[in-house]
Amino acid sequence: MGYVTQAQIETAIPGPRLRDALDDDGDGQADEGLLDAIIASVDGAVDAYLAGLYDVPFATPPAPVIEASLVFACERIYDRRPGAEDRNPWRSRADWWRERLERIGKGEIPLDAGSGRSFAPGASVTENVSVDGGMG
Repeated sequence: MGYVTQAQIETAIPGPRLRDALDDDGDGQADEGLLDAIIASVDGAVDAYLAGLYDVPFATPPAPVIEASLVFACERIYDRRPGAEDRNPWRSRADWWRERLERIGKGEIPLDAGSGRSFAPGASVTENVSVDGGMG
């Protein structure tokens, strides 16, 4: 299951406009599986930013993950139509989320108050030292 649902996307992009954006074959219906593919793709993008510190995919995604996925999905849907790249109303919000997720992934800011990291940032160095107590 994705971080965002069709119902959530429809609160941001009205149903008729969403259907039109997902209708590549011109039959008046959203193409089968296309929205699911977009959701899976943007969820993967969100996970890629956070995978260094968190166990992804999230079974119960925190609110920032859901919001970022929603914004990325809406941006991607608008980008599907010719000429939309220049006037995509989701672009600036998506850029904001990309920067924020990058900072979260680097450990500079927290994901949210309730999500603990699965991995500590940085590297761990161990050294095996053998102490020979013999006199030679």
